[in-house]
Amino acid sequence: MKSDIFGRTLLLALMVAISACSYDSMIGISPRPIPPIVKATVDPVPQPVVKPEAENPGPARQQLPQDVPVAPTVEEQPQVPAAAPPITKPAAPVVAPLNERVANLSATPDREYRNETVQEDTVWHGEVHVNGWLTVPPQVTLTIEAGTIVRFIPSGDGDSATSGLLVQGRLVAAGAPDKQILLTGSYAQPAAGDWQGIVFLASEKKNLLDQCRVEGARVGLDVFHSQIALRELSLSASGTAIRLQDSDANIAGGVISSCDIAVKSAESELDLRDINISSNRNGIMVGGGAFYLTGATFYGNSSAALVAENCKLKVTGCSFTVNGTGVVLTGSEGAVSFNRMLSNREAGVNLTNSRIRINGNNISQNGATGLKISGAGSVVWGNVIAANNGHDLEYSGDEDLSVMGNWWGDITPDRILSRIHRGDSSGRVLFMPVLPQRPQAVL
Repeated sequence: MKSDIFGRTLLLALMVAISACSYDSMIGISPRPIPPIVKATVDPVPQPVVKPEAENPGPARQQLPQDVPVAPTVEEQPQVPAAAPPITKPAAPVVAPLNERVANLSATPDREYRNETVQEDTVWHGEVHVNGWLTVPPQVTLTIEAGTIVRFIPSGDGDSATSGLLVQGRLVAAGAPDKQILLTGSYAQPAAGDWQGIVFLASEKKNLLDQCRVEGARVGLDVFHSQIALRELSLSASGTAIRLQDSDANIAGGVISSCDIAVKSAESELDLRDINISSNRNGIMVGGGAFYLTGATFYGNSSAALVAENCKLKVTGCSFTVNGTGVVLTGSEGAVSFNRMLSNREAGVNLTNSRIRINGNNISQNGATGLKISGAGSVVWGNVIAANNGHDLEYSGDEDLSVMGNWWGDITPDRILSRIHRGDSSGRVLFMPVLPQRPQAVL
């Protein structure tokens, strides 16, 4: 019985399988093998993939119509701090060499001369050109009005190529604070030697220059056996600003700067008041004669502010600061009173074989020595002599030197003595008694 049932069941399963195969054939379905995996010919939308820079040249951009802007390809770069821009010095101002400077001449001057002599009294105004030399003979007066510009243009060849004004008669150049007279060369940027200068030769008239500017000359004012009065002059960019020989000069106010020598005087009578002499190589150099100097300011002159030899002098109420040396006197006599000699590179005052009364001055904070004296004859009292970087006083001489009654700062007599240097001198320095406090009259 059981075997009969099993046989029937097996027969039924076989018939069902045969029927299924016949149905697949009837509808056209036949089994297919599984195809191999092949990369699709059209890639799906690419997703951003971060790869090393060497392996990722970046995706190709899709071609778009020309009127559609295309964003640039952005490639990831490593984050490196931006380098700071290089530090450069500001460009230095360009200064034209002397042979490349630009002339500053009017095409139509009001007057023009070429190696001439003025025949009669003449008045200048506007702009005047002098080519070569112009001579003002005796008995003739040249007057220059306020605001006039006078340009001197060298003519000739080589060393003879000069230009200037020779005054044997009289010169009156009266400017005003707002209309100064300009006496210069032909260039917009003056330099020493552009023209020779103004020469006064045996002119004993009352020559006057007031509110004038003199620039770019070899010798701005060259005065021989003449008389001259200068008021509020500005002299600059010259070899020597003022040179005097056997002459009489009265100078009040004004400024002298950027010259090799501000004033050079030989055997002359010189009166200077309230003048500013700054930023020159040498200030005033005097040989012989006499001079009176009051209320003057000497600042930043690289060599010496005042040098005088074999002359009579009086120097009062002046300031000598930040120069090479303040005052240098040799073989001279007179007085140096109530001045300031401060912060000069070398000595404040240097005296050699001179007879000078030194009283009421402030001689302090100089780079080497405050007061240096060689030879007897000078007397020093009522001064402030202190805080100089070397010695406050240096003395060399065979006779005793009196420096009694000065203030040496708040230091003891032993300390004062250590600030005095005698070298090989056989003469003594008599500094006691000292002032107990700073004198009020000293500036």
